[in-house]
Amino acid sequence: MTRDQFDDWLDKHVAHFPGVSTWLGKFAQPQSDAVLAVWFEHLKACELADCLEATTALFDQAGRAPHYERHPQAIRGIIREKDAARAREEPPRRFVDGEQLFECLLCHDDGWVRCWHPKTVAAAADGTLGDPFTVYTCVVPCSCQAGERFIRSGHATYLPRYNPERWALVGDGPCPLSQTRDECWALIEALREKGPAQPAEKQGAMF
Repeated sequence: MTRDQFDDWLDKHVAHFPGVSTWLGKFAQPQSDAVLAVWFEHLKACELADCLEATTALFDQAGRAPHYERHPQAIRGIIREKDAARAREEPPRRFVDGEQLFECLLCHDDGWVRCWHPKTVAAAADGTLGDPFTVYTCVVPCSCQAGERFIRSGHATYLPRYNPERWALVGDGPCPLSQTRDECWALIEALREKGPAQPAEKQGAMF
């Protein structure tokens, strides 16, 4: 994470552990800045979201949390434990002749698929696709085992699972999250040329 993101994490961390601010205040300004610089170096390889979750987990440990000077190590430890648990759940990747094999050809074992937002499919059906605020995509957990692991991880408990009769996929195959908005627009234009009802009929979307 960046230094700005570290500062965002520190704000939340101090909100959970107000004593951190009091402890840092005992140092002269140059020394407290040096302490935070060390903290940042220790945590910069971590993602902001993981650090925020780790702070919550540390707070839930109540009286078992270590002294403030050990908090960065505690945060890193919680993140490592979470990563290890995630690795145990994920199946090993397999390759044949240098090509990776996937259990699910829809999501490539990532656990999620990119779909057209229901508003976009509705706009395609009524002929207004391409008007302002009509082109949206969204991500939903896949219906495969990887999608189930994604939900169990706690990141998508509030999202509906992918159902081909409900969701219209972006493109005709696996849709990585890195797909650009320009590519989405190109697909939209291709669908518009086929007529407003085609997206829903082609993908089986029912809204």
